[in-house]
Amino acid sequence: MPSPSDPPHPVDVMIKLLWSPPRGVKRQYNSRKHPDNFHLYRQWGFPIYRTYYGPKSDKHWNMLLDAMKQQTKLAFGFYEDDEDVDQGDVQRLKDLFHLDTHEDASILDGLDVQGIRALCQGQLEAFNEKPGMAGKLFRFVLLADESVFEDIEKGEFVIKAVSLKWDEGYEVGWGWMRIPTGYLLNLWEKLTRWEDDTEKALPFDGPEQDLDDYVWPGDLAIEPTGVCSEVRRLCFHYSGQRPDRTGGCFKLSSLAVFWLNHQCRAVTIIKNTFPTHHRIIFQC
Repeated sequence: MPSPSDPPHPVDVMIKLLWSPPRGVKRQYNSRKHPDNFHLYRQWGFPIYRTYYGPKSDKHWNMLLDAMKQQTKLAFGFYEDDEDVDQGDVQRLKDLFHLDTHEDASILDGLDVQGIRALCQGQLEAFNEKPGMAGKLFRFVLLADESVFEDIEKGEFVIKAVSLKWDEGYEVGWGWMRIPTGYLLNLWEKLTRWEDDTEKALPFDGPEQDLDDYVWPGDLAIEPTGVCSEVRRLCFHYSGQRPDRTGGCFKLSSLAVFWLNHQCRAVTIIKNTFPTHHRIIFQC
């Protein structure tokens, strides 16, 4: 059982955010857990913009969407044996996950990160219609541009996460980053913790062009749910994952990253008293 001083469980935080019965409306069943009250929850997830429409892109677009949906559900497996969380709530969050797709080629074809940011900044009111989604809550969207489709062709499933609040002159990162498709739950929890400054949630140490082959490694301050959505061996699932460039709570040499990536089959992260400090056990 968690103690009163423990931070709220990530699943409880999400449920509290999404449970939104209209005020003044009488419900036949008072319990939010009753199946007949499911429609009173908001959906959660991300707006996603497709900006490439070349050969094979329709097939790869569908593969990308399927991967994100299935891997996000698998990511909740991290909480499967967690006695501190209601497993019914875990299933609700799986069922409530949604990708709000945008694929109008006449508007979106060829847009890059800056183009999508400018387009979305001019349409912020539209995000208010879906208050449980990242576009409204965090001013974050997903981008599938030509490079994302090229990665799918190579068997690498990553998506670009873009902050709509980021602006030129910010000293923390570049307001976007390539994210493994199985790390969307990780990203959501990271944005929840940075809800007042989401434009700073994805820091990066280096020039923007280096982001073209960099992949977000996650954050040790949040639960590593992404490990449950990948079949690749741990600790890092993509060659571009370099935690020493995201300003995280630890740094590894290039040799150490290479060794861990090829030798470690599992990793256990044990929370200490403070939620941002962890002890790491590598099973190699």
